[in-house]
Amino acid sequence: MRRSLSFMAAAVGLTVVLTGCSDSQSGTAAPSSAPASSDTASASSSAPESGTASPAATTWVDGFCGSLLGFVDLSNLQQPSVAPGDTAGGKQALLDTFGKVESAVGQAVDGLNKLPAAPVPAGDTAKKGLVEAFSPVLQRIKDLETQLKAAPAGDAQSLLTASNGFQAIGTDVSKIDDPLKGLSASPELAPALKTAPNCKKLPQ
Repeated sequence: MRRSLSFMAAAVGLTVVLTGCSDSQSGTAAPSSAPASSDTASASSSAPESGTASPAATTWVDGFCGSLLGFVDLSNLQQPSVAPGDTAGGKQALLDTFGKVESAVGQAVDGLNKLPAAPVPAGDTAKKGLVEAFSPVLQRIKDLETQLKAAPAGDAQSLLTASNGFQAIGTDVSKIDDPLKGLSASPELAPALKTAPNCKKLPQ
């Protein structure tokens, strides 16, 4: 699942494009800090081999995994095709990316917040940790999107600023631990990671 949090890599291509847009500006793009794919062990390999998940645990874990499904599509984001100097195209491409990221992170935060109390404390701890990690990311994405929308047409520096801000968020996201780690370490919840339908849809 850790690999799906590397969606900020899309900002790398955008920065290259937007740097071309801002040749006449004094600022330059910050070095790429998009998170690389991680080799963190998957939940299925770290879960205890023994034990069978209870129906309550399976239902709860399925909801937990379901809140993260939006990240699967983000992991497949393609670099936009924008010609150097095309500020209008660059702005739209960046806004489109912001919108997709906002949707996925928002889905995660909303879905986790709607989960009932977990069958065991480990689940509530994992849920709380992710909500606290993702909530500020969601707000920062919204702020960047608002600022970019309000920027004057043809303002290349605003695109560069937004792209660099996006990469900074990517750096912070790369520090978020494997979202399923807390569940895979729980003897009561780990077995459900192997059987819950939504968990099977996440990268392993």
